[in-house]
Amino acid sequence: MKVEITPWQQSPTELHLKDGELHLWRFELNSSKSELDGLRGILAADELIRADRLLDLQKKQQFIVARARLREILGHYQKIKPQEIKFQYNTHGKPDLSESLHSSVSFNLSHSGHWGTLAVVNKFA
Repeated sequence: MKVEITPWQQSPTELHLKDGELHLWRFELNSSKSELDGLRGILAADELIRADRLLDLQKKQQFIVARARLREILGHYQKIKPQEIKFQYNTHGKPDLSESLHSSVSFNLSHSGHWGTLAVVNKFA
């Protein structure tokens, strides 16, 4: 299997996953107050409740940014608004795209320090 590693690039305007292709996204989790307010508007009610349960302000802000970026990026792949992304959760709380979206996209969201990463693949490839 040939692995091609390319440097970080600006995101393209059109997103399409080819068979066997993995897209890796990196984003900062730090955000200004005004940007954070806008990002909260992208989240679903259950995500806002979860964020508001976090007592550590930095962790709360990073959760909001990570979930908003997840919705923005997946929205591009699905060609829908970030607010229209629907998740279902497994028994361990790990999110997946809702079956109602009929998507072949699979993802994994992770974070460390003030960076978030999102891996996106075509699960039927």
